[in-house]
Amino acid sequence: MIEYTHNNELANLFGVQIFSRWLKLPPVRVRAFHNLAGMMLARQKMEILMKTLFSALGLCVVATSAFAAGHAATPAVEAANQSVANGVVSADMVVAAENGWMVVHRTDAEMKPGPVVGYAPLRMGDNVDVAAILTEEVTPGEMLMLMVHSEAGGMMTGGFEYTLGSVEDGPIRIDGQLVMTVITAQ
Repeated sequence: MIEYTHNNELANLFGVQIFSRWLKLPPVRVRAFHNLAGMMLARQKMEILMKTLFSALGLCVVATSAFAAGHAATPAVEAANQSVANGVVSADMVVAAENGWMVVHRTDAEMKPGPVVGYAPLRMGDNVDVAAILTEEVTPGEMLMLMVHSEAGGMMTGGFEYTLGSVEDGPIRIDGQLVMTVITAQ
């Protein structure tokens, strides 16, 4: 099988002979000019290729950053009604945008957070089967609000410092709404 290439030596030699006769220059000079022109064209092509490559790479970085920013973890709490006879209340899944706390508040039909009756630490991201030990007795039928709180504003990291109305380790809000769910103790 014969391969035909753009840089076929016979074709180049034939082209040099024709141009040397036409320009009335020795073939050596025409060959040097031909090689120089080829290198210049190759350099221009390489510059265009590199500019295209860097532009594409830059667009990929920008697109990835925009995608990641638009798909950051949205805080949420998923839990169901459950027995608290063992002194623990659990959430199936808690999503936190930063390290913080799942805080268990007493609540009622008005859905306002009441006193804190338990809490558990959260890591940034998805937290599965989060269990908070209750610090007070909770009876069946009571409503509990499981809420995401931040780790910000306190005097110590890793220590829960929130009390009703304070800013230390306070509740997370998205568009003015608390990130929480309400369950009924059984």
